[in-house]
Amino acid sequence: MNFNTYLNEAKQVGILYKYINLPMLVKILNADCLFPNLYKQPIPGEKQLISGVSLTRLGNKQQMRTWYGRAMIAINGDILSNNYKLVPVDDVYLRYGKKSKPYDHQAEELVITPLGIKPLSRYVDYILLQEEDFEVYTTPKKLFYLGSEIIKKFKITK
Repeated sequence: MNFNTYLNEAKQVGILYKYINLPMLVKILNADCLFPNLYKQPIPGEKQLISGVSLTRLGNKQQMRTWYGRAMIAINGDILSNNYKLVPVDDVYLRYGKKSKPYDHQAEELVITPLGIKPLSRYVDYILLQEEDFEVYTTPKKLFYLGSEIIKKFKITK
């Protein structure tokens, strides 16, 4: 293997997901930013509280119908990791100080950023909406129409 092969290889994080409710999705898309949270517990190896965006590796359209929200943002983790530090975390512990089931720890990634992920459009592969919501948000003259530029920019689909 020659040296150029090593140079062409990048991190292989894969696709990461954010489940979100629709009013927050509209706010996020208009700002082109995924806003951070301030967590109640420090991440392992850190002493101070940290701000960041929690993402999951579990991308499942059916989970949109549960408490996760009505939209799923698919983010290219390979590109994201070139500009942000990603740390595997137990999101339940960071938010509430409680240990969660062992498998949860491996499914969550914390993007460490005090300002959020921006411009978000650089990292989004696509956004899925619930089928019944798709028409409301993508049809002109509907109350919640996102606009053709945003729909195209973020590759919104159902």
